[in-house]
Amino acid sequence: MNRAEGLARVPEDLLAQFGEPSVTLSFKLHETRRMAQQDPVVIMANLETHGYHVQLPPLLYQFGNSK
Repeated sequence: MNRAEGLARVPEDLLAQFGEPSVTLSFKLHETRRMAQQDPVVIMANLETHGYHVQLPPLLYQFGNSK
């Protein structure tokens, strides 16, 4: 999220799903920054369009997959 806007553009329903928000990580994002799971250009577009970006951890187990 944008530091200046804070949580202002994050929908209340989404905030309610996660409980009390807290800062866990802060960094400068640019289109060439290497990210583990997401394309930084997509993240930047979501921040510009929606004011936030949600990234969930990868699934360790998928239903129907016994591996």
